[in-house]
Amino acid sequence: MTYIDLIKADKDSIEKFGDDYKAYMKRVPRGNFLLDIIRLIRFRKWDYEFIVKRWKIMSLEKTNRQQWKPSRNEIVLYSLLGILFIGLIVLCFLFFNWMNIIWFVYIGVTFFVIGFFVFGGMARIAFLKKGGSTNDKKWLDTKKVVDSGIYAVVRHPIYISFMFYVIGLMLVSQHWLVLVFGIPIIIYFYQFMRIEEEANIKRFGDDYRQYMKKVPRANFLLGIIRMLRSKRKEI
Repeated sequence: MTYIDLIKADKDSIEKFGDDYKAYMKRVPRGNFLLDIIRLIRFRKWDYEFIVKRWKIMSLEKTNRQQWKPSRNEIVLYSLLGILFIGLIVLCFLFFNWMNIIWFVYIGVTFFVIGFFVFGGMARIAFLKKGGSTNDKKWLDTKKVVDSGIYAVVRHPIYISFMFYVIGLMLVSQHWLVLVFGIPIIIYFYQFMRIEEEANIKRFGDDYRQYMKKVPRANFLLGIIRMLRSKRKEI
């Protein structure tokens, strides 16, 4: 892509997003890739607000079955997250059980299993049963608030499953470098939970607000306690 193409892309984005993108252009350089990465890592308020707006537009476009194209900054951010995750996997091979605490390895593998089968697998089952989607391949495209199954315990089991993968890799490796690679990923997913909640409130309204009052965002222990209490009241 040439510099002229970048200018054309900016013009197209101005037509689509208006003043939001003009304000964004004043703060973010057009072609300085290194400066982009530094600012994304620092995650200033204006970056967060713009990503929130973009995610809301993305959700609306998905609802209307229009094709969503990620912005340049989103591509950089997702690429950086991918690099960090791949780095974690590489560290597990290079520094497996670095501190020689075998129980950490067992706990890490347990996190993998729980993340994949409990949070990831059960989330898909709950969406297919209660989400109202008619296409199994698009099971994330729900038509209503799903509050049963694993979604009666936490609001974001899929993101928690990714967090569990990261924690599992960190425990398997035990090298101090895994903190540098893993913690930013965990922070990102937690921040993205908040972004998704704003979009869900706009999409589902009071139904999702009531759901938020009953089910915690990520504290699955608190979610289990609340779920057991509600079942006792029903009895």
